[in-house]
Amino acid sequence: MLVFFNPIKFGITFTFGNLLSLGSTAFLRPKTQLTMMLDPVRIYATATYLSSPQQALNSCGNRIRVQALI
Repeated sequence: MLVFFNPIKFGITFTFGNLLSLGSTAFLRPKTQLTMMLDPVRIYATATYLSSPQQALNSCGNRIRVQALI
């Protein structure tokens, strides 16, 4: 329901949650985590994962611009 009622709050919490998740997995061995993420088998999943917070924030920004025009 957070998406429909307050998408800006959703985008910010989604991005913050993803950053915390990525930071927690790389806490002990960041080089190993980065190597595993850039593995040829996982590169598409990594690109999708890293671009999803950016897309969430972009969609929130677009909603702010549309509301400003109205």
